[in-house]
Amino acid sequence: FVLLPVQELGVQDRIRVASEIASLCQEIGFHRKLAFYLRHLSGLYRDIFQQTAAHRLTLLASRYYGLDSLVEHVAVMEGAKSVSGNKKLSQWKQLQKLIVSELLQYANELNEPRRA
Repeated sequence: FVLLPVQELGVQDRIRVASEIASLCQEIGFHRKLAFYLRHLSGLYRDIFQQTAAHRLTLLASRYYGLDSLVEHVAVMEGAKSVSGNKKLSQWKQLQKLIVSELLQYANELNEPRRA
């Protein structure tokens, strides 16, 4: 039995591993870690030009980052500057902004014709 560094695994194998870890996190209720692996999976699918899967995974992860409604998405995009004083809260809002930006980027890529 030989363990390979993650970097030496192919993308499909990394997808399988990350999927299993995400499933385990969901089973034991580690929602923040689940969100982390869903975003990681999203990036892996994006690497193999599966933008639809990447978008859906990021959208699913957004729920665990406290982005349950479009109204909240807009508030995060417009109101991140108003968060002051609490550094941890500010970092959380920045992470939420990043998730929303990724969702918008994936949505735009889904609407663009594929280049050969």
